[in-house]
Amino acid sequence: MADNDPQAPGPQLPAAADTIVATSSPAGRSHRAIVRLSGPEAVQIASGVFTADEPICRLGSYTSTSGFVTIEPDQIRCPATAYVMLAPRSYTREDIVELHTFGAPPLLAALTDALAGGGARLAEPGEFTKRAVLNGRIDLTQAEAVQAVIRARSAAELRVSQSQLAGSLRDAAEKLRSGTRQLLAQIEASVDFVEQGIETIEPSNATAEIARLRAEAEALAGAEPAAPPKDGVATAICGLPNAGKSSLLNALAGHDRGIVTHLPGTTRDTGEHLVEVDGTAFRLIDTAGLGPTGHGPEAQAVERANAAAEAADLALLVIDGSQPLRAGARELWERLTARTGVGVIALINKSDRPCRISVPDKSRLAQRCPVVSISALRGDGLDDLRAEMVRMVRSDAVSCSAHPFWLTARHRSALRRAAQALGCAKAALADGLGLEFAAADLRDTLTAVGDIVGATPDDDILATIFSQFCVGK
Repeated sequence: MADNDPQAPGPQLPAAADTIVATSSPAGRSHRAIVRLSGPEAVQIASGVFTADEPICRLGSYTSTSGFVTIEPDQIRCPATAYVMLAPRSYTREDIVELHTFGAPPLLAALTDALAGGGARLAEPGEFTKRAVLNGRIDLTQAEAVQAVIRARSAAELRVSQSQLAGSLRDAAEKLRSGTRQLLAQIEASVDFVEQGIETIEPSNATAEIARLRAEAEALAGAEPAAPPKDGVATAICGLPNAGKSSLLNALAGHDRGIVTHLPGTTRDTGEHLVEVDGTAFRLIDTAGLGPTGHGPEAQAVERANAAAEAADLALLVIDGSQPLRAGARELWERLTARTGVGVIALINKSDRPCRISVPDKSRLAQRCPVVSISALRGDGLDDLRAEMVRMVRSDAVSCSAHPFWLTARHRSALRRAAQALGCAKAALADGLGLEFAAADLRDTLTAVGDIVGATPDDDILATIFSQFCVGK
């Protein structure tokens, strides 16, 4: 990530005194691998093992040169390319040197050891990105997005992670902070000049602005953006009772996850299972049959099934092909396909039996969504189904993200604390306690929202976040 702007979104702390090193490419054998150094002595330490016609100490930022890495006393000598990125225009805002060479694990281990022997320290998990945060290169939400980009398993997951890496959540948080900061400045000015009889903001206007900011914080905290990428594409398996939904779940999962009997209404609750299809993660949700609601547990099961279907990114509508198309299945198909941003695949199940769905009915189904014939019992057509699921995600027919970011429990907690502080500020004005009490609550709001982007880095939060990173990132 090149940094063409010396201005930074986050806090800038004193530069680290040591230089770190780690292999930054995936583990295992490969044609090419990367060993990365970052810190004040990165160039000097790399020069101890890398030789070229032009020494890397003479290279400018964002330049490279080809040469050799030589590791003593093992007398290892291999071709390599050195890439130099000098502070402050680098990912960590420190001097960075990357040595690209053959991806042989013994070679990389020896090279890392040699660089550590030359004065570098082995990097901790996520320490390169942690330094980027501490040096103001990126904020904490973007650091979390770095990990999400690495773990993305679909185009939709990658898109929302890249959006957050570009600053979508940071911008939303900064908008809330900016509004709070401006209001706080007006209130503090009114408090400072109260003895002179100067009022820069009326309490009624302050109350209205606080209410607006609180609504903004609550909207962010209560939004339903894309779930963290590891959760996969929410895929509800829907249909009337005894259509074969649990059989389909078992077939896609590769083992029994749902109870399968000939009796209708066996499934009384939603069950989930994560599967991966051609690099795309799907969170399969088995639901109760959406037939007559009945009473007691059956009614609750149908309500939960309806909720799961409404919240899903993708719906697999299972239709019993051994029977004529029932009115309930047609109504369910119309309801599911009427929603925007949600993919639907109609599955005509039990293809191992004679199909009794008429050609006109099949044509009507195909007018609104893809139709795939399957036998969940024998596995017929499942490859076609998997291919269609992946196609819909990659072609953006399935909208997995209504928002350009996703929220963690940490983000939501901070936003709720901000909303609570704003509520206290509004109550203080309503109770006639004075602007100074509201100002104290607004300062609490700024602290809470600042925690989202890491305005004041907390060691415990940083340790939790970066412990999930790989070494070298």
